[in-house]
Amino acid sequence: MNQSIEPYRQASFLLSAPKIHDLPSDVGREVMMLGRSNVGKSSFINAICGQKSLAQTSKTPGRTRFLNVFLLEEGKRLVDAPGYGFARVAKPESARWRLLLEQYITTRKCLGLVVLLMDIRHPLQEQDIVWLDFLHAHDVPTWVVLNKKDALGYGKQVETQRKVFNYCHHIGMNVQVSLVSAQKKLGLEPLLVYLKDKL
Repeated sequence: MNQSIEPYRQASFLLSAPKIHDLPSDVGREVMMLGRSNVGKSSFINAICGQKSLAQTSKTPGRTRFLNVFLLEEGKRLVDAPGYGFARVAKPESARWRLLLEQYITTRKCLGLVVLLMDIRHPLQEQDIVWLDFLHAHDVPTWVVLNKKDALGYGKQVETQRKVFNYCHHIGMNVQVSLVSAQKKLGLEPLLVYLKDKL
């Protein structure tokens, strides 16, 4: 990582919110991490915060069950959402998670950005498209991260990035699409710059 762009090394866990009213006061700015189960959200959070275990990683999908809130710096928070698309979660639980996410996205005034992560090897899955369309319909600023880029060669990385960008452009959505390896801490700089300077 470019040494001039420091990650949020002072970030800390704040709380877990099972319901919207359990969240901190709706002031300041928040960035939400959204993505399919096991897409690498926890690893990505740890990478942009320059820490190894701030967000607990697991090989078992569906471990994040609430809105987990981290304090990045004064007045700026990161919200890790339950992963979507995990078939083994009971339907009532899955429906509860979806309602929680929809309520957060549509009512939280301090929401400044949603970072939607996809596995670069399996982009634009059905639920990814559902959430992209939902975010676009509610005019939510969105940044797409294609994680695990080191699993593909450069040509395939660029091809996939273009495919995702073209879909977003087709539905009228203005987004950035970053190629990232959270595990190897590659490709984080553009989003870190945005979070630090624009959010």
